[in-house]
Amino acid sequence: MEDNKILTRGAYVGCATFDSDFRIRVGDEGLYRIIDEEKCYPYSLLLLMREEEQEDFCLVVQNLKENEVQNGTLHIRLEDGQFYITYYVIENQRILYMDEVLYQIRFYNIMAFQQVVAKQECEIMDYRTILSLTPNLYFSYDVNTTNFTCYWMSGNQEIIATQKPLLLWKKEVLENGYVKETEKTILTSMCVDLMAGTSNFYYQLINSILTKGKEVVRWVIRASAVHERMKLAKIVGVIEVEKLTKDVKEDFFYDLLNRDALTGLLNKRAITQLAEQKIQYAGKDKFRFLILDVDNFKTINDTYGHMVGDEAIVRVANIVKEMVGDHGVVGRIGGDELFAILDNVDDEKSLRNVLKAIRENIAYAYVGSENNIHVTCSMGCAEYPTDGVVYKELFQKADYSLYLAKEKGKNRYIIYNPLKHGDISCKLPNAIPQMDIAYAGCNNTYHFSNMMQSLYEKRKDGIEEVLCQLGELYQFDKINVYCGRELPLIMHWGSQSEDKNATYLLEQGYQKNFTANGIIVLDNMNISKSLKAYQVFMKQNIAFVMQVMIKKENNILGLISLERMIKKSKMSAVDINNLELLCHLIGNIILDTTSDKSLMPRSGNEVMRK
Repeated sequence: MEDNKILTRGAYVGCATFDSDFRIRVGDEGLYRIIDEEKCYPYSLLLLMREEEQEDFCLVVQNLKENEVQNGTLHIRLEDGQFYITYYVIENQRILYMDEVLYQIRFYNIMAFQQVVAKQECEIMDYRTILSLTPNLYFSYDVNTTNFTCYWMSGNQEIIATQKPLLLWKKEVLENGYVKETEKTILTSMCVDLMAGTSNFYYQLINSILTKGKEVVRWVIRASAVHERMKLAKIVGVIEVEKLTKDVKEDFFYDLLNRDALTGLLNKRAITQLAEQKIQYAGKDKFRFLILDVDNFKTINDTYGHMVGDEAIVRVANIVKEMVGDHGVVGRIGGDELFAILDNVDDEKSLRNVLKAIRENIAYAYVGSENNIHVTCSMGCAEYPTDGVVYKELFQKADYSLYLAKEKGKNRYIIYNPLKHGDISCKLPNAIPQMDIAYAGCNNTYHFSNMMQSLYEKRKDGIEEVLCQLGELYQFDKINVYCGRELPLIMHWGSQSEDKNATYLLEQGYQKNFTANGIIVLDNMNISKSLKAYQVFMKQNIAFVMQVMIKKENNILGLISLERMIKKSKMSAVDINNLELLCHLIGNIILDTTSDKSLMPRSGNEVMRK
């Protein structure tokens, strides 16, 4: 079909130069393709547009100032006679031609843009992967900011080796003696070429820059200029690294990058160096340490063998690298332990989205597997500079958060918060950090007030965040929210839930467990007075449950279930009251913000009453 040809041809449509009367004076091949050859010249640009859009476009042109660039959208008739929505860029170049001002306009097909962008994203991924297979470094010099960035590729991630103003980088290299006296002239000449915007240059530089004086290598440097809109924008280049000694068994590339042989991730040495460097140059910029551990990995190894265990590590590593993406860098620091530096996450909500994606994708990866393997992960996270300004302190708090995640039942993440998790002593290098003894008497009412405030302000948008805070604060393994005529599961936090509905609530025997306020607290499943409920709890190893009914006009429309898989100390009356109030508020918000009639019970015998 003709329109398919138009879309597959690319996003660019054509370019025209026109005068103040909108008469086209000259165009490119793309423009002439869409202009009717039989039309007389000069051809009016307005004839390509929908009539109802012409007046607004004329105003844009009339108000265009000298050398100003404007953009917008228009429906343009292409060669098949159909109108397509296009993105246009128009520029008043003040080109005087026979006492007239001429304008230039370029059109781009927005529908084709989507295909082009998708294609380019795939191509970029391919190029990044190819670059990661070469033992090269890459660099760029930004003409406007004077920043010099040197990096290598790992998968589809850029691993930054240095990123700072060029002259500052040069000064540090010389002061630290990473370049010998005989090579200083070469380094200076290269910096001069970068600042001058030299189109192409080639150098060989003997140095120990990346190894900080430990090993001397030769850099073979090639560079070329990049122009944007006819102006010099940056200098980019490639650095081939050559060892000066020939008696080593390993290629310098692997020695330099310290890749983990099994997963292809950075290994402990490399990721640790990057983390320390990140702290050194971060200033006030925030970033996070994330430590991930595969749950019950020893059991997997012992049950299925080391080959299956290794395959699980590789699969988990690939998932983590994919989910982290441009948000940071991932390395392997132990048998089943990964470490990530997350430096491109806007806020805690975005961070939770990344962590949730990691957890859910790892849990899903083995669903329906041949060996029926169950693989999950636990994660701990700490933030710079909020939780620490030195590597050891920050790592220790992330590691302790991981420890808490394991203690709470695994398959979860914990973001360190001193108010929730207590102050950690960082003076114990060989032991799990100890919580401040005052945490034993931690007052949860403070957090309860914040959660109530969040629900009042954000309404339904705040529920997911509050469920997460509840789970972490009160050490629940999962929280399920059911609402609707058949009590379907509509919200979930924590461990994977096997319950698609809570139909056991329909049984009169089970409803008798609830108080007049619609609440039940059970730490002995045998007294649930419902065989169906007992079977549900036992199947999922539920040892403690607190449930609050969602009711309207005495009709039971839903249920909020807070569950633990292991027995802990009993809840205080204050905590139970706080949880009851929060759950009632959540239930009311759900009912108030949902117009779906399926939430309402049918009349007659189908109405559940309490």
